[in-house]
Formats: sequence, structure tokens, C-alpha cells
Amino acid sequence: MPDPGVDTSLTCNRRSVPLGAPAASLMGVLAAWEGPGINAQNRNLLRPQVSVPGLYRLVVADSVYGCPSLSAQVSVVEASYTPAVALADEDTLDCVTPQIFLNGAGSASGPVFRYI
Repeated sequence: MPDPGVDTSLTCNRRSVPLGAPAASLMGVLAAWEGPGINAQNRNLLRPQVSVPGLYRLVVADSVYGCPSLSAQVSVVEASYTPAVALADEDTLDCVTPQIFLNGAGSASGPVFRYI
């Protein structure tokens, strides 16, 4: 049975993840991946890098005899959070009003917000 690795997630800081077990455990096999982030360039890599969430399926074949394995799958989920941002009272900066107070009270609650 092939080892597609462990289920993993994409986050704001980690936009792509490797699939599969360390290459040493797949020596002497040919890999065939299927899934939403798999294409002609990474389909036969032992550890393809993907940036699309979804279910990925791996089938390996013995490189000498070509005997295929049963398939195994791994899941990549989207775990990033995009907060809704809204200013409570909009105002206009101009020559008469050179400074305004920003109030984010209408924004979504959740993670800590950093205003840049």
C-alpha cells in the first residue's frame, strides 16, 4: 500500500504543501498522483508540492515489474481565515480634515487584526 502522507492544511503562511512520505520509503517505485492540484509536471513526482485543497489519490507501481498498488489518499484542506473588515463611520481626509479616527467595530471578530 502506498503512503500518501498525512492529511494536512493550507494556511495564510503555508500556501503549498508536499504530498507523500519521505522519498526514502518510495525507492524503486513509480508514482501516479491524481487530484485538483496535480498536473502533467507533478503527476509522477514522489513528493509533489500542491497549493489547491482537495482529496489526492496515489497509486504506485514497482519499477521493475510495473505491478500497481491499491490506491491510497490524503486530504489537503483550506484552513486560512479572511476576516470581514468594515469601518464603522467613514470619513474623508482633505485640507479641512487632515486627521480621522478609524473604528473597526464593524469588522468580524476572531483572530487578532493588525492594521498596516
